Amino acid sequence: MTADGYRNLDWLEMVPKDELEIVQHPAPVTHVGSLRAQQVGTYRSIASLDGEKVQLAGYIVPLEADDKGDLTEFFLVPYYGACIHVPPPPPNQIVYVKLDKAVEAPEIWDPYSVKGILHARKTANDVAGSAYTLEQASVKPWEN
Repeated sequence: MTADGYRNLDWLEMVPKDELEIVQHPAPVTHVGSLRAQQVGTYRSIASLDGEKVQLAGYIVPLEADDKGDLTEFFLVPYYGACIHVPPPPPNQIVYVKLDKAVEAPEIWDPYSVKGILHARKTANDVAGSAYTLEQASVKPWEN
């Protein structure tokens, strides 16, 4: 628990126990052919996390920016290159974040810490699908 009341969440806590095998042994990344690999896994989430104040470390996959180029929406993923390379992580290992206030576009190869209210809410677009949404979010560079 952080000093301001946010639970430090581990990515594996977001996956139903019977799906841990998929997360711990992901499909290999391939760059052969022109077709995008299918996302594996499910949108099943952990109900007890819905509405929790959480802090989660990960990497940002930009989705939308405002007219100044500042980030407004992104996916938070557990490892560098997720959703940029194929296949994307399972949906319950991706968090969709829509910021109330845009932030300067981050470096995608740097880890970030994101705080907010987690909801078990499905989002899907051309990049990937996510089983979770983070609201009232703040973003800062991750510090070990």
